[in-house]
Amino acid sequence: MVGRSANHRKFATLFATLCIDTVRIAVTNRDLPSFGPGSRTLTMFQHAARTRILDTERCQQMLRLSSFIGIGLLLVVMTSSSAKADQLLFDNGPMYRDGPVPGFPASAFAIDTTYDASDAFSLINSASLHSVTAGIWTDVGNVLTSVTWKIGTQPQANDIAMGTSAATIDTLVFGNYQNQWDRSEYSFLINADLAPGTYWLTLGQAQLSRGGRGYWDNNNGPTSSMFTNVVYPGTNSESFQIYGQARTPEPGAVAMVMGLGISGWSVLRRRRLAAKNTSQR
Repeated sequence: MVGRSANHRKFATLFATLCIDTVRIAVTNRDLPSFGPGSRTLTMFQHAARTRILDTERCQQMLRLSSFIGIGLLLVVMTSSSAKADQLLFDNGPMYRDGPVPGFPASAFAIDTTYDASDAFSLINSASLHSVTAGIWTDVGNVLTSVTWKIGTQPQANDIAMGTSAATIDTLVFGNYQNQWDRSEYSFLINADLAPGTYWLTLGQAQLSRGGRGYWDNNNGPTSSMFTNVVYPGTNSESFQIYGQARTPEPGAVAMVMGLGISGWSVLRRRRLAAKNTSQR
């Protein structure tokens, strides 16, 4: 949470600087000296008034406009920091009843104290990963209670993050499959902050309510997988989805700031015209 707030503050600072530079160039059409961050907006307009680049009234109007932009930036930071539903960051596909290839039975890879399985996934934006939903097989009536997960830059690696999380059953997708298996979607929490790129999710150490072995559903998804030190490029990968928050400027928030700026400018312009008309009477 602390790291996320710091990123929001950095975004707000950079965006405010961009707004100020845009106003400076548009209004003065010349370079003004920089007096350092924190006082840059005020000193910019003070300098403009002092050197008669702008009259005092116009400087006051531009300061009010910067206030509108500042309020909008504050709302963006507050909105971005508030709790909201996680996004689907990566989807390797669902479970299939009879396997991804018609005519072939479904299959799964063991994830227990002896075996684990790794699947690649890619992110196009920086993101905070919060949870995983995976297709898991157990014998009928048995339930997955926890699983150990790893996130790394290589198969079975944990150089980025690792943990053991309680598992919650979301949906019994195929019950009593082949009179032997319950195939269900389970969710569990993870925690990792990643830059854009390709990574590996590894599952193992599955714990079941009645003991026994858990299996990760093989849906032959688009990504690569690795099981017992054998890499399967583009085949034999498992069913899973990753959820979290992508760190990208939200179009709605940016539009809100632009709308506030335009509205504020319109109000100030109308007031100025009204004042000018009154003085000419």
